[in-house]
Amino acid sequence: MTLDRSHIPKLPAFTIYLRYAQLLVAIAVIGLSAYVVTYFAYSGASLSLFTAIATLIITVYYIVTTTLIPLFFNYWAVIGLDIFALVFWLISFALLASEAAAWTIITHFGDNCAYSTTTYCYRKRALVQKRSTDYRTYQNAMAAGAGLGGLEFVLFVVTLGFTALAVSKHRRTDGHCVPNPEADHVAAELRDQEILAPPQHHA
Repeated sequence: MTLDRSHIPKLPAFTIYLRYAQLLVAIAVIGLSAYVVTYFAYSGASLSLFTAIATLIITVYYIVTTTLIPLFFNYWAVIGLDIFALVFWLISFALLASEAAAWTIITHFGDNCAYSTTTYCYRKRALVQKRSTDYRTYQNAMAAGAGLGGLEFVLFVVTLGFTALAVSKHRRTDGHCVPNPEADHVAAELRDQEILAPPQHHA
């Protein structure tokens, strides 16, 4: 397996920590969104859950390919995945924030539904079967998920910006997006020459 890293654009050292931050925030959002959808599968929470899981895949791909397996690194893939994550986080946190702001406590019950001040119908059977939660805790979980989603959006704006600049500079120096197939061959030939070269005797 090639260890050539010439196709990886040079990024500031701190950007890898931004990727770790994206990973940790995504894990937190998964927990909060899963808590929310346990009771009601709001579209904002469901989308946040999907986006957070996708972010896990994106960040793990970046970390692994830049630190352990550079063969599979492709900067076009990184840019495309960052754009995907940026767009989905923008939609996710905005939608979840609007739902958290509009969420209200259930005020009265009908024959088959429990109604809130927003006249949303919550099935009473679902309310009975699922674990109980506190109104404030539930709303705070939604708000926290939206806030962390906003933070994730900002992190992806930053990493996309640095990656785009690094790729632009990399391409101006004729850098490739995939490993140089000749790099390992040349390195192997140099090693062979060093091994076969006769020892130098000094007078």
